[in-house]
Amino acid sequence: MLGIFLQELSRGAVRKVHAADLRRGQVALSLRNGVDLNKNGLPQDIQFGIVSEKGRIICQCCSGSEIETALFRVRELSAEAFMHGGRELYVMNFPDARDEEEVYRCAAQRTGKTLEDLRSFPGDDFVAECVWGQSMEELFEERFPQIGRHWVTKIELKPSEILEWLGVSLEKPAALIDACVPDCFLPDLTHHGIVIEGEQVIHFSSCRLGKDECRIKVDSKRDFMSWKSGKSDGGQVAYANESVRDRMLCRNRAVWVFSHATQWGKYNLQSNNCEHFCRYCRVGVRGSRQVIGQLVAIAGQLANIPSPYQKIFMGLARAGEKINAPNRIPVILELIDSLTTLNTNNIIQ
Repeated sequence: MLGIFLQELSRGAVRKVHAADLRRGQVALSLRNGVDLNKNGLPQDIQFGIVSEKGRIICQCCSGSEIETALFRVRELSAEAFMHGGRELYVMNFPDARDEEEVYRCAAQRTGKTLEDLRSFPGDDFVAECVWGQSMEELFEERFPQIGRHWVTKIELKPSEILEWLGVSLEKPAALIDACVPDCFLPDLTHHGIVIEGEQVIHFSSCRLGKDECRIKVDSKRDFMSWKSGKSDGGQVAYANESVRDRMLCRNRAVWVFSHATQWGKYNLQSNNCEHFCRYCRVGVRGSRQVIGQLVAIAGQLANIPSPYQKIFMGLARAGEKINAPNRIPVILELIDSLTTLNTNNIIQ
């Protein structure tokens, strides 16, 4: 599984091999760029499998490019086919793994079978079931009770970071903007992520990462909880249904989006932020309950910025107009008017 892979990689339990050196029942991985982690926390491309006879690999393959219609089937491939696209071959040790012959037999029995529900795109859930001899439901209950949970952490942003987060272009140096509103933070602002195994969190990050770096990321839970704050202050979001199956689908949606990040779209506060990502993973529909409140809080916190920055409030007003809650827009604009020297009637046409 992906989180375990990160743990074992740090311990030196992942090593490069030649196909001729493979041993039946080993956990095999194909990696496009070796084990060098990319800026998002994992290799750019990774596939899991179980070594079969004569160096062949049994793995879970996906057909289809859309998450709603993807089909998963267990196939036996040659090592060359497993490493397609110039990948390299690695093996890794799983903690508490069964005897390699038992692992191989479990994988061989499933060859040719179609697997139901949304599976993990890299095939690590299939490998975990073979390695530990348990279904994913059992593994979630016994080994990984936090998998698929939606976690939030409080974050603090400087005024210039808030503007970048909103997509407002900075016309002055960030330090100058920050100096206009000293010690201005948003204590009620939260960042969202989905927990996977190995105490890792998949999340959609933004704020001063650069236009090309606003992507789905994997970080340790410790780093996630202290992201943009250092206080590790946050908790778990409660849902009406906390069944194992719902958490499995949540985890696998998060892994799918991570593996197809370019299809998810760029970060957008109103329509595609970190909470949209997490609620999609959890219930299958994008949504964010905090956008309206955040906009109001931002308008209030930036009220002291002097007149050279009036375009900032124009950006805020326009952001309010785009929010998909027409009945709340007049209230937001009225509040912005009361907190600033703007007259939003002259801005929103």
